Amino acid sequence: RQKAANPEENPYVYIVLTDIIKRFLFRYVQDESQMESHIPIWLTKLINQLSLPENITKDKREILSSLHYSQEHICRVFKQHMHETITDYINSKRLDLAASMFCTTNKTVREICHECGFESTAYFSKLFQKRFGVVPSKFRSQSSE
Repeated sequence: RQKAANPEENPYVYIVLTDIIKRFLFRYVQDESQMESHIPIWLTKLINQLSLPENITKDKREILSSLHYSQEHICRVFKQHMHETITDYINSKRLDLAASMFCTTNKTVREICHECGFESTAYFSKLFQKRFGVVPSKFRSQSSE
């Protein structure tokens, strides 16, 4: 009999499962929201853009500049529909990308931090530990076991 995957033993399993659940729930919530609260088409497009790794590494202002609304309006509508700030959403995507990179590459914490769009390694490490419960280097060592 095989033992159930424990996120503390293999954080990569946790990341993959979390991502699958988020994608499923987002599609469900998106379908329901469009029927009930009329989620703006531009917001759906923005969320789809943010699912691409090459876009989540960009600066928030750069991402939002392609939309024809003020940054304040975009942030307000985003939070209204997604129940989190756009900054938290982007950071969450960046941290997922970083966790994946720790499991699949030998790049340093600093390299991954910058490739994922974070300017400060200290801030990145703080967010990473808050999200995954361990510092990046420990996460890597646990994922390789």
